[in-house]
Amino acid sequence: MIANAQTETVRDDTISQSLQSDVAVYSIFVCTWTAAALFHNIKRADIVGSPEAAAFTAAAFFALMKPRSLHRFMVVALCHITLFVSRTPNAGNHEAFAFLCEVCFVCVYARLAIRRDDRLQAAEWMNVVAPAMRWATVILYFFTVFHKLNTSYFSTTSCGAVLPVTFLTDNPLTAMLGLPALPESVRHGAAWFFVFASVAMEIAIPVFLAARRTAYWGFFAGFAFHFFLGIFYFWHFTPMLYALFLLFLPARFHEWLVYRFRHVNHCVIRKYPAFTPGRLLRTALLAAILSLPVLCLAAQEFEWLRLQVGLHNRGGRSPNTVPVITILCGWLPFVIYSVALAGAVGWFIRARNADAAEGGGDENRFRLRTAVAWLPIILVLNGFCPYLGIKTHQSFAMFSNLCTEYGETNHFFMPLIELTDWQRDVIWPIHEQKYSDNERSGLSLGKGYVYAAYRDAIFRRIQNGEANIHVSYIRNGRRHHIRDAESHIEFATPRPWIMRKFIVFRRIPLPAERDLCTY
Repeated sequence: MIANAQTETVRDDTISQSLQSDVAVYSIFVCTWTAAALFHNIKRADIVGSPEAAAFTAAAFFALMKPRSLHRFMVVALCHITLFVSRTPNAGNHEAFAFLCEVCFVCVYARLAIRRDDRLQAAEWMNVVAPAMRWATVILYFFTVFHKLNTSYFSTTSCGAVLPVTFLTDNPLTAMLGLPALPESVRHGAAWFFVFASVAMEIAIPVFLAARRTAYWGFFAGFAFHFFLGIFYFWHFTPMLYALFLLFLPARFHEWLVYRFRHVNHCVIRKYPAFTPGRLLRTALLAAILSLPVLCLAAQEFEWLRLQVGLHNRGGRSPNTVPVITILCGWLPFVIYSVALAGAVGWFIRARNADAAEGGGDENRFRLRTAVAWLPIILVLNGFCPYLGIKTHQSFAMFSNLCTEYGETNHFFMPLIELTDWQRDVIWPIHEQKYSDNERSGLSLGKGYVYAAYRDAIFRRIQNGEANIHVSYIRNGRRHHIRDAESHIEFATPRPWIMRKFIVFRRIPLPAERDLCTY
């Protein structure tokens, strides 16, 4: 009897400790994932630009006030899903990735909705979702590398070469210091180095993260790589990767981080009861929520403010003024957030020494439950879409120089297994004086488009009430001149809504420009 009682006590303590670990992991994930979405909206200058954007911003701040609440985080996920659907097809790869993950969040929540214990539900939710997110991270990195294995990427003019060389040599700091331009031979050698280094790093990051003993190496490798890109430009999606990286670290790190925050909070309470970090943070978040209507109204009066918090969007016009809000409320907090996060991980390793350096974590951290098994499958299918002839945008092929149009591909070994002929039907917009206004559709002259994407661009103008739309393009070697496209049966008849939203195609460079850096 006594032995049984002791066994039950140990079992209860183990379950309690496990729940505390899952709640700690959940709390950190909610904060980092929500912060990542906010950083993206700030970079995109779409904080109050639409009811969906304003609702998401308010929901995000509200969730950060109580990160242990699963219900609040689900409101954030639902608002972010709605925001993505309203933006797409004008949305990036990382937004599509986040959208699929958040659909997974909501599906798991729906299965657990009958539970009433908020803490238990949050812990169980995290226990189900975390393995799926780890698989999703590995799959994301797999395709970012896989798509780059093409003849155009391994060139000194590809994105892998041009972006880092440009970031290092043509930035405000070098201009301020008046540093001389690098010799062409040095730039050429650096370009080749960055091409191979980018592929090597994107292979190493998921490999290190996946192995328990090298998880911290994976975190710092990913941090160094993406912080370098983020500090110059790509800070709108780097925080999302931070949230994913932390899921590979052992639960004891998350427990320690939560403990340290509570410890600091309790120390401050004893000396300054009215000015605890938690209370100040909640007050600031509440003030931010209440300021959203004021910000929205002010944006209607000031053009520079409207461009920075409302109107500027992917495909829209860029602000011409100094992006004060973007720098002070976006880039600068991103830098501080990144340094603080890396410092916290380093502090934990130093405090725990060899025990922490081993990584550790749940033995079943890649074990998928039935409720989330579909997410890796969808991500894999999405990644292979360019080779299946289904779509080329939002398939994790960003900046890869991959080409799969005309029934040809520049990939080293992956053949085309085309299920449709959409990518073979390519048109080239042309401009003829007093006849064509293609540029008003957001179409770049000198770039090719899959005909389905061209139709969608024209239909969006028709949907906005425009008339007398004149277009001119080359299709299958023949020139086409269409006056009043709003009356043309193909342009006036849209593709199905779901295809216009999710079956999206990128612009196609000229054959002579395939090696040049392009999104």
